[in-house]
Amino acid sequence: MAERTWGRHSNPVSVWSRVLSHPLVYLPVWNRSWRQAIPVTAWFVLNPRLFPAPRDNRSWATRSVLGEQRYTANRVLHADLPGALTAISAAAFSAGLWGAHRRRLGLLLVGAAGALGFKLAFLGRMVALYDRDPTEPVGPVRPVPPRSRRGRRRPPAGAGRPAAGARWRWRRPTGRG
Repeated sequence: MAERTWGRHSNPVSVWSRVLSHPLVYLPVWNRSWRQAIPVTAWFVLNPRLFPAPRDNRSWATRSVLGEQRYTANRVLHADLPGALTAISAAAFSAGLWGAHRRRLGLLLVGAAGALGFKLAFLGRMVALYDRDPTEPVGPVRPVPPRSRRGRRRPPAGAGRPAAGARWRWRRPTGRG
C-alpha cells in the first residue's frame, strides 16, 4: 500500500470496523451468492481508504497497523512468531471458508474464531514491534544482503573480505575437506 493509504488504514475506526466485519466474508460462501460477495469485497478493498489518518498513535489499533507497516516494509517472508501466527490464521480462515462452503456451522465457527484470534495475536505482536522504538522510520527492518551475479548471498561485511581496493571473487567449492 502507499504511505498515504497506510496512514488512513491506521485509523482505529478502520481497524476495528474490519475486525468486526470479518464474519461477513463467510456469508456469500455460505449462501453461495456472488451478489453478496461484491459489496463484501468492495468494503474490504475500500475500508483502508475511507477514514482519515489518526491525529496521534496512542491507540492500540493505530500502533498495530504502524507496526505491521514496519514489519512488511522490506517485503520478505519472515520465519518468526508473527509469520507463524499469520500462517495459522490463514489456515483457520481456510477451514472457516471450507465450513461455510460445506455448510458445517461448527467448522465455520471454529475456523472463523481461530482466524480472528490469531489475527489479533499477530496485531498484538505488531504493537510490540512498534512500541520497541516508535520514532524509528518505516522502512526495511534489516538490510538484505545483495545478491552476487550467480544469485548467492554475499557474506557479511568483514567476513573474509580482501584488503581495501582488492577485487572480491567468488570461488567454487572444491569439495575437498
